[in-house]
Order: sequence, then structure tokens, then C-alpha cells
Amino acid sequence: MNGSVRTVERIELADTQIDLIIDDPIWEGDVVTVGYSELGTAWIEDTGDKKNKAASFRRSVVNLVDSPPRVVSARVRGRTVTVTFDQALDESSAPQASEFSITGGTSVQQVIGVRGKVLTLELAQAPQWNRSVRLSFTPLSGGLREASGLTVQAFRRLQLTNATEGPRPVSVIGIERTILIEFDEPLDLSRRPPRTVWLISTREHIEVEQVYFAGRWMLGLDLSEPGLSDREDVFVTYVSNLPYRTKIADPDGYRTETFTLMVRNITERPPEIVQAFARRALVRVEFNQRMRRVNDMQGFAVEADGREIAVARVRSSRDDWSLELHLTEAVTAGEPVTLKYTPPADGRVLRDASDNPMGELDLCIENRTPLPLGAEKPQAENTATPCESIDAHLETVP
Repeated sequence: MNGSVRTVERIELADTQIDLIIDDPIWEGDVVTVGYSELGTAWIEDTGDKKNKAASFRRSVVNLVDSPPRVVSARVRGRTVTVTFDQALDESSAPQASEFSITGGTSVQQVIGVRGKVLTLELAQAPQWNRSVRLSFTPLSGGLREASGLTVQAFRRLQLTNATEGPRPVSVIGIERTILIEFDEPLDLSRRPPRTVWLISTREHIEVEQVYFAGRWMLGLDLSEPGLSDREDVFVTYVSNLPYRTKIADPDGYRTETFTLMVRNITERPPEIVQAFARRALVRVEFNQRMRRVNDMQGFAVEADGREIAVARVRSSRDDWSLELHLTEAVTAGEPVTLKYTPPADGRVLRDASDNPMGELDLCIENRTPLPLGAEKPQAENTATPCESIDAHLETVP
């Protein structure tokens, strides 16, 4: 039977049937094989005149045994123990707390109840996060059972997975100069960690000016400067192993371990252009943040020396930080060039990776189209002054 051998303690005969009473029960799912061979003066024979003996045999047996519920997993987190079985339990058969004993410096205070395959217990106090915890069960009453009445057998020193730990961060968002960290359980509001245990990782150095609780489940960090949306990737790190007294913990005193998480920036700030230029039949526009990929040319317009040049197609760069506008006509060297963008009325607006929309644009850009060899710089018919960069324009933007 699954590699083990059972001893036949007793044999009962009933006409054409032989019942074998064995020393250990067979469980549901066990593969059972029965063998017989004549041994000495003991054998099986029929009741006829010739006393025919049964031939030796070895046969697989159909296992019709329904086994009682067995433990699949068991874990403890804080003061809660959950024991999961391989089949649904009778919710009215919840045992008493006195039927359980547990190691780890605590005791079972009450049985919260039975739901489906899970038995839930409440402890008098939570064990330490790194301590071994074992649970024993000795049925004293009707017994914990499944729907058909099969009772859960006693078990001793069942090893529990000790998942007792401090609050864990589940989300981090950034708004302007504030970072909000939400945890998976309430925090101890008397334990506010200092600002020196936080690291904000960006392309530039940012310090944490203030740490505060934004409710029982959330911690807030005010930064030394605003402008989270100007930075592509921002990470926040909490260091728990520094020698300071107040650390993030739950009301039971379980502390949060060191973590590093990326900040999801929800600052509503439209993308800005940091550089734009024209070169022959191409206009390149670079932004201060990553943009959504686009292939829609609606909303764009280019003027060169007062004449409008149609945009044939728009293409995003590989890193999504810039756009290339391919024109139907090349720009001539020395012409003043203006880039315009009007957000389309159908909603297909140019947006950055954080979904902030691009606003209306009317911008004089640099013309980098080279002169032909030996040619003199042409005089533009329009009296507008060619612009060499967009710096002056950006300084006037509020």
C-alpha cells in the first residue's frame, strides 16, 4: 500500500467472502495490492468433495475508503493561526480552544471558527517573527469533522509557517513634493521614523524634510523640492537596520523590514519641450519626460517663412522622449520656422507616460538646415526674426 506493508491481524470468513482485518487503516487515495500464497498446512480451499485449493494470486484492490480531513498547510501571522485542510469542514463542528496546545511562548485563546476548508484560531499573544511554532490537536468532544461525519484525527507538533512580520508597503504614489506610502495593516502612530532613514533615488539628490502619518494605514514624506513629474524614475528606500528607536511597526510591535519601491507619480503637470529644431524635411521635438507612443499627425502644423508645410507622419523615438515630424516639403536654410500644436477635438491628444495632456503650442524653433556648398545665406521674405533656440520662449512660459 503505497510502498508500506500492513499485517493481517484477523481473518473472517463469510461463504464466498474473506474479510481481512489489518493493523493500520487504509487512507483515501492509497494504492492497495493483496497477495496470497499457500504456506505450510494453511491454505484456502472450497467446501466441495474434492477440496480444491485456491491458487496463489496478487491483485490490485479497488480502494473505496473515504479518509478523514487531513492538514494541507498551517500558518501563523501575529495572533492569528489558519489551518487549511484537504476538504471542506462542517462549520458547526468547531472545536474548543482547550483542544489545542501551541509552542512559541503563547496559547490558543479562542477558536474564531470554521469556514470551508479553513480553521482559524486566535492566540493570546503573537509569537516572535523568527521563532519556531508548533500546534497540537487532541479532540475531546464530538470532534472537528467534514460534511459526511468523518472526524479530523489528532495531530501532534504540527509545524506552522511563521509569517508574523511588520506592516508591508502595498503602494507608493507621488504628488508634486509629497510621497504617500500605504501599508497592508494599521500602523503604530506612536512610532514615527525619522527623516534620516529615507533615501529618495532620482537623477538628482532630494532630501526628506518631514515624515508624518496620513491616517492609520499611510505614511507621508514631504520632500525638499517639488517637481516629481520632471523625473523619469523615482525610488523610495526605507532602511530599518539603523540604530534608532522609532521604527515603522504595527500596534503589536512587529516592525517593517527594509524596502525599496518605485514611486507612481500622479502629479498633473503637462509635458514641456526642452529642445526643438528643423532640418530639411524633418522636425525633431524633445520633451522633459517620457511620452506615449503616437503615430497620429493630427494637431501638428509647421510654418516656414510664413508658408504652411503639411506633416506627412509623426514617429516616436525608441526611448519615447522625443518625436519626429516628417514634412511633405523640406525647409530651406535660413527660413524662420514655427511649430504649432492644437489638441484635436476628438480627444486623441498627445500625452506623456503619466497621461498628462500636451497643451496648445506656438513655438519658433531652430532651423538647422545646412546651406548648399558655396551658397550665400538667402534673405527671408518674411520680416520675422529667425530663432536659434527655444530658451527665450521657455523663459516666458508661466
